[in-house]
Amino acid sequence: MQKFGNEKVEAQVLKLLERTPTAVSIDYVRYHLSISWSTARGLLLNMTIKGKVEAEKTTKSLIFRLPKKGEKS
Repeated sequence: MQKFGNEKVEAQVLKLLERTPTAVSIDYVRYHLSISWSTARGLLLNMTIKGKVEAEKTTKSLIFRLPKKGEKS
């Protein structure tokens, strides 16, 4: 099953982010959705480009969260 670009998998990522009060790492998404790290990274970066999630570069890696209400991505 193709996971990159799959609306069902993207919906699962959004639900996971809604349930999580803080920003999450690629590895957090990989673990909770039981997908590979590279698939999780591709999904999150693609969703960032679409404006569905926000990405932030930290000193260690990227973290992801839902966009704040009232802000455009």
